[in-house]
Amino acid sequence: MTAIKAQEDSSVEQNKVAESQYSNHEIEQIKNQIQHARQELSSINSEKETRIFELDQLQSKIISTRNELESLKSQQEAKYQEISLAKKELEFIEKELAAVSTKDQPAEKIENTQKIIEAAGAIAASINAKYEAARKELEVVKIALARAKEEHATTKKELDSLKTELGSKRVTE
Repeated sequence: MTAIKAQEDSSVEQNKVAESQYSNHEIEQIKNQIQHARQELSSINSEKETRIFELDQLQSKIISTRNELESLKSQQEAKYQEISLAKKELEFIEKELAAVSTKDQPAEKIENTQKIIEAAGAIAASINAKYEAARKELEVVKIALARAKEEHATTKKELDSLKTELGSKRVTE
């Protein structure tokens, strides 16, 4: 307590010295300048905090957008591959049909029929591959759903046991 009193006395003495050196008007001007500088500093700090918050939001959006872009690129690549495969199948079928229509000789009909069967087999293989990919994806979704159901059931049991435990504690209190 005496240290505070000593500081106050020292501050009063400093003010007296300052009053003797400067007029009251000058002191008020200096006080106003100090107050104005403090307000300006406060405003700058507030603006800085706002800009930092906006920067964080923008960085978050950039990361999100980059992730979305990567996802879209991988989807685009998959579609390009699918389209390329379909184009190759179409070209093969067109060549085979052109070869069949230009050749009407009996010996070549058997060969042409075999080529048509091969083309149909290639198309069927492509469709089967697409079917298998979709089936595998469906299996993954089914497994994820089963896990989610199990987790839900476990969580529900835990919640019920906690409710029961809490209810028994309230009865004993």
